[in-house]
Amino acid sequence: MAGGKFPGMPFNQQMSIPCELTLRTFPEGIRLCRAPVREIEKLRGAYWELKDTTLQPSEKLLSAISAELFEIQAEIEPGSAAEIVFNLRGNPLTYNVKDKMLGCKGKKVKVEPIDGVIKLHILVDRTSIEVFPNYGRITLHLSFPLDPEKTLQYLSAEGGKANIKSLKLYKLKSIWQKA
Repeated sequence: MAGGKFPGMPFNQQMSIPCELTLRTFPEGIRLCRAPVREIEKLRGAYWELKDTTLQPSEKLLSAISAELFEIQAEIEPGSAAEIVFNLRGNPLTYNVKDKMLGCKGKKVKVEPIDGVIKLHILVDRTSIEVFPNYGRITLHLSFPLDPEKTLQYLSAEGGKANIKSLKLYKLKSIWQKA
């Protein structure tokens, strides 16, 4: 991932999370998709789960959870919401329902709902946010140091209600062993 700015470090890029490439069939045809490898599951620790939950306007779900490293898997029906917002350690990842655009820190990708549902797989690390919408059909990678003091996150809907079909948030363990 190019474009990262890491003050005081002798590098300006980093590798993405290891991913697997697959072919998937969508209504318009076969597409190449990219998703995190299953081995990420070995890093999972505590988790929280929601199912069939209505997200009220301006409600902040998950706001009591503090985590530096985490993974989110979510399936959301936008409903009447104008925007769905994942605040990821102080960095809003926003889905604009009308424009069908997912964006964070000035980068945007078009994400079409599949049967009315947006599927997101999100990984947050100390220096990156990686998002794999709709089975990894498209990806959004952001490379920058996240504020270590900001470890809270939340999910909100603006302008109307949304339905969370399912959501899992896992705290992740570091791959680096402490000395």
